[in-house]
Amino acid sequence: GLTEMRKFSQALFPSVREETFFMGCGIGDLLATCYGGRNRKVAEAWTQLQVAGKPASFADLERDMLKGQKLQGVLTSNEVQEVIKAKKWEREYPLFTTVNRIVTGNLPPSWVFRFKEGASAAYADSVASDVMLDMGIEAGVMPKRAPKLKPAPVAA
Repeated sequence: GLTEMRKFSQALFPSVREETFFMGCGIGDLLATCYGGRNRKVAEAWTQLQVAGKPASFADLERDMLKGQKLQGVLTSNEVQEVIKAKKWEREYPLFTTVNRIVTGNLPPSWVFRFKEGASAAYADSVASDVMLDMGIEAGVMPKRAPKLKPAPVAA
């Protein structure tokens, strides 16, 4: 995660200083978020519900779990992914891309462990629901196994 954060920030803002990522506002914030932040707690609950076949929306979990606080991870992921898609950087940022595909319901949570494959899979937002339907998966219910997607052709 930190590697992609650094690379993404430096690609957009070349003057950003490397040491910034190793200060409290970089790795410190990342550690706090990963081990105890509200985004991690809600994501864990969301994943458990998806895997159990009892999906809930992030909006519902935000309301029920955060009691007025806002969930920022999904919004941030969507905003970052807009830039990544616009610049055709999906393969450059496989973790960001796969996580976004998971939180938008286009890949099951288990794909976080196969993030390089999840980012390089032949994929389009409009096709994802067809893939799920072809597998006999009900809309809004994530499968227990990952769909088999073909690797995207390598651009010349």
